[in-house]
Amino acid sequence: MRFSIITVCLNSVHTLEKTIQSVISQENVELEFIIVDGGSEDGTLDLIKKYGKKITKWISEPDQGLYDAMNKGVHMATGDVISFLNSNDWYEENIFPFIESVFSQSGCDMVAARQALIGDKGIVGYSVKERVEEDIYVDMIYSHPALFVKKRLFLEHGGFDLQYKICADYDWTLRMYIQGAKIKSVDFVTTNFTLGGLSSGRMCIEERKKISLRHLPLDRKAQRIDDINALYQKSMDTLYLDKVTKLIKTCKRERNELKMVLEKKLEWTCCCHLFGTGLRAHECADILNILGMKVGKIFDNNVLKQGTEWLGKIIEKPAYFEDGYTWVITTTFYEKEVEKQVKAMGIRKYVLFSEIIRIISDFAVKKNISI
Repeated sequence: MRFSIITVCLNSVHTLEKTIQSVISQENVELEFIIVDGGSEDGTLDLIKKYGKKITKWISEPDQGLYDAMNKGVHMATGDVISFLNSNDWYEENIFPFIESVFSQSGCDMVAARQALIGDKGIVGYSVKERVEEDIYVDMIYSHPALFVKKRLFLEHGGFDLQYKICADYDWTLRMYIQGAKIKSVDFVTTNFTLGGLSSGRMCIEERKKISLRHLPLDRKAQRIDDINALYQKSMDTLYLDKVTKLIKTCKRERNELKMVLEKKLEWTCCCHLFGTGLRAHECADILNILGMKVGKIFDNNVLKQGTEWLGKIIEKPAYFEDGYTWVITTTFYEKEVEKQVKAMGIRKYVLFSEIIRIISDFAVKKNISI
């Protein structure tokens, strides 16, 4: 099985080298590496030429955006399987023998692996292990940089729709699902994904909702329309979280106002406990730190994290003890499941971080903060 790895880039001299090294260091795989550059002027081309003998094909020319460049890469590809690796992301070591075995054993059209989410201070979480497949009508449930796709799907059904500037990968994957493509999800981390960029902005959220509504079947509309709207609102609230976080770092008045609101919600005494150590936990801890609100204990269900240090504290196994502090559930994908766990432990004084985000969003609207 031959793999075609496609990286598109533009003025990526500071991030591309790690991407290149992660591809050319792969072992025990028949692989071609294609780079499609949009006409860089910052030294990116010199970097590409430096690794010229290891890069199968590359071009540098103006394009109509990210997905036009990705379509060009598909036309250049000769492999059986295609994967797209962003110019600031990188693969784990020697992932392809496993991916090839999944294709061979399952007979699938796509392998959907997992990715590590990389923030300013390293790994802050992982993409969710598994989701209900039909949720793809609501959201892009697969991690595109960790998605490995048979090339024949592009030949049979076309490439990325250029009317979408940020979420054409979601549109394409949803179209393949509707066409009956067999997708195999695996609990295997292949890719490190750097957070931020276009995929975290308002335009992305609006585009994603438009795609969901466009493809939602009539027989599922009544069932899923509320889910789409709820996800849209949750995503918008998260954008407000980012805006408010930046504001209260510099504005004492707003910081004090928000602190009073959250202290009431958390029934504040002197600190609170966090349940979860992923991306949401980082965001929660950042907000609390800015407001001068202390974190007490930190809990996580992941046994590999228990006993390790995070935020200067030792991560503990969830256990109930009488101390009167509020627990904040900060997990990204499993809030309801953890809420049931907390209730079963006898804890009644808790709050979901999604509720805190909504409070912050309402605060932002009240303060006329735009996104």
